[in-house]
Amino acid sequence: MSVGERLKQLRQQRKLTLRDLSQKAGISISFLSDIENGRSNPSLKRLSELAEVLGTTVSYLLGEDEPNIVSDNNTAMEIANRLKELRKQRKWSVAETAEKLGLSEQYYHDLEEGNRQPDIKLTKKLADIFNVSADYLIGRINVPNSYIPEEYAQRYPVTKRDLSQYEDFIEHIDQFFMNDDVPEDDKETLFRDISELFWMSREKDKQKYRKEKRTEGKFIHE
Repeated sequence: MSVGERLKQLRQQRKLTLRDLSQKAGISISFLSDIENGRSNPSLKRLSELAEVLGTTVSYLLGEDEPNIVSDNNTAMEIANRLKELRKQRKWSVAETAEKLGLSEQYYHDLEEGNRQPDIKLTKKLADIFNVSADYLIGRINVPNSYIPEEYAQRYPVTKRDLSQYEDFIEHIDQFFMNDDVPEDDKETLFRDISELFWMSREKDKQKYRKEKRTEGKFIHE
């Protein structure tokens, strides 16, 4: 499924018209229609804004490789800073990182300096190489390895409050493993399982809230 198709699917699930979403996101109806139908490519900044309005993540919207999607200068610098930080954490040289990505050393250096703006295909590749989410790379969230089940993202808006609580939750989990000798593969499995539990809990909370709202509405009508 392409970015545009996922965008359209979520818009319809949220019961928003093209006009509704265009007004909330501050873009024209024609441009939004072109994105949904694959005729135009949004910048990463615009994609982040649409994700926020729809209550989802950029990572979820990046369902398929879509070329020629560029970010603005602010997003490029956010990516540049995070790339440099991630590379240094792994003690990789610029040359080693460029080789892993299949890029020239100068090209990757330009990415870290914010002189080049990665398209979505390269952003996804960068996220994979560094084992982080696209949302983390562009600075939308501060948890490197965020995991939101696709089924949840389809059914419920992922709010800023959800992401903030998730970040706090994961930070506590990271501290728990800080001095542990658990193998990385096992940590990854535990991380996903624990994340599943978090989002299952959020789902139950939202189901309870919806039930209470329906009950309130029933009493009002009676």
